[in-house]
Amino acid sequence: MSASRFARRGLPVVFVCSALLAACGETPEGAGKLEVFGKQLDAAGEKTAAELSKAAAAAKEQLAEAGAAMDTFAAEAKQKLALKGDALATALQKHMPAIEAQFEALKQQAATAGGELKAKLPALEQQLEVFRGKLKELAAAGADAGADLKAATVEALAKLGAAIKDAVAGFGK
Repeated sequence: MSASRFARRGLPVVFVCSALLAACGETPEGAGKLEVFGKQLDAAGEKTAAELSKAAAAAKEQLAEAGAAMDTFAAEAKQKLALKGDALATALQKHMPAIEAQFEALKQQAATAGGELKAKLPALEQQLEVFRGKLKELAAAGADAGADLKAATVEALAKLGAAIKDAVAGFGK
């Protein structure tokens, strides 16, 4: 810890502890006050830990739902491969706001949680960009889009969903 960080974070704690010791003194009554204060701090710490644990569980559930939604989108897209290219592109583009929102939620959790989820974020962003590129290519090809392009676009969506599920699986462990 650098000296400036200690000065910002540690110094106020030192002052508070010094003030408590001075106020309580070394009398039995003062020691009792200090013990009560310590118990209050412990209780507050336990409450905070429980709240953090609850928030992490809620975040993991939300991210798991995002992975499941991606699976649903990919399954629906596979069923629509027989459509013409422009119709398939339109059907996939309807899901883009939901995909983008889920991805933003994932990015926020990664920024908050850090760790493994944050480390996987660049690969997820790359998968999203691949899907966007394939979707743009499919839309540009229009009704004449070939089966290979349609299949590659749907596969890019499926890979994005799998990558999100993989990233989420390690979250909160």
